[in-house]
Amino acid sequence: MTRPLLYVQDLLPMIDPDLLAEGTIDDKIQAGIDRLLSMQTPSGGFGIWPGDDQPVLFGTAYVIHLLLDAKDKGFKVPDAALADAVTWLDHNAENTDGGPKFRGTHPGYVQYVLARAGKPHTAVVAKMLADQLATPASTGQDVEGRYLLMAALQASGDRRYEKALRTLDVSDLNWRRANDWSYYSDLRRRGLTLAVYHELFGTSGEGVPLADLVARGLRQHKDSYRYTTQELMWGVSSLGKWVGKGAKMPAAKLVFDDKTVAASKDRSKGGELAWQIGAGSRSQSLHLDLDAAPATPLALVVTTEGIKPDVALPTGAHGLTVDRSWYAPTGDPVKLSELELGQLVYVELVVGNNSGSRVENVAIVDRIPAGWEIE
Repeated sequence: MTRPLLYVQDLLPMIDPDLLAEGTIDDKIQAGIDRLLSMQTPSGGFGIWPGDDQPVLFGTAYVIHLLLDAKDKGFKVPDAALADAVTWLDHNAENTDGGPKFRGTHPGYVQYVLARAGKPHTAVVAKMLADQLATPASTGQDVEGRYLLMAALQASGDRRYEKALRTLDVSDLNWRRANDWSYYSDLRRRGLTLAVYHELFGTSGEGVPLADLVARGLRQHKDSYRYTTQELMWGVSSLGKWVGKGAKMPAAKLVFDDKTVAASKDRSKGGELAWQIGAGSRSQSLHLDLDAAPATPLALVVTTEGIKPDVALPTGAHGLTVDRSWYAPTGDPVKLSELELGQLVYVELVVGNNSGSRVENVAIVDRIPAGWEIE
């Protein structure tokens, strides 16, 4: 899943820091790129496995697309390897011998990648598209193929289909999948379309409904195994593109109880703003002020985490004292700093009465660390 990581690398520290525990995301992406390069055949095309000697047309187009993006983002991509792959694809793009090395081929995608690589087959693409447009599209795969051929022309400088490219299909998803080498599904098509749209036109308001549709599609199931690899790859990649690099964000300030909070000086490569607030649960108001209306929707991610070390919270009232202790199921005292995820802990609260009079109906407010589950 190297391609999705290319575009969510700046978002992961905010979403799931635990994924960064073993090395940086950049290291993981570079390792994925290096593994893909190990699948390059002597002819320049890419096989399915490391050391393979039979290049696959669709796979070669996919890897070239990824390598172009990775190079644009500053990763190490050997120029010679990329040039050899583009040359092979340039020579084999229209090969229709039907052999196993061309299974899964999608001519529209192959032609789009060639155009991205600076080797457009403009006349061939125009002829293919004209032939397809002569009859109405009968399947979603037909729609996808035509969109990619139009995108190939747009990427090569032919803008005659720009209006059609900007008119995005946001009809309801259907969950039927093709059980052949096309790997086609409706969600895959929408994710791929969003990725290509972003590469051609960037982040703009007219693409927001499609981005929302892809996001809703990926929220349909909680378990990733319910999606195909292509659905996850194109869906996550396209949304990562959309969120990570889009229209310029207007100046923003966070207002906490009528006071402006200074943003952190350390920004990620994606340029996200971040604020840190202590005791945020006590706030009466929290809102984000923008100096202008954004071209596309903005997201404010609010997370609660951490326990302040050695914090002194006020305890007791009207002659009462409160003491709290933490115990393991064995009855042994435990230190909060040594607890592991999912460990069961018993909390003992001892309330003392020093008022000299009888006290009934005592209410206790206890602050449990964020993220803990009370049973």
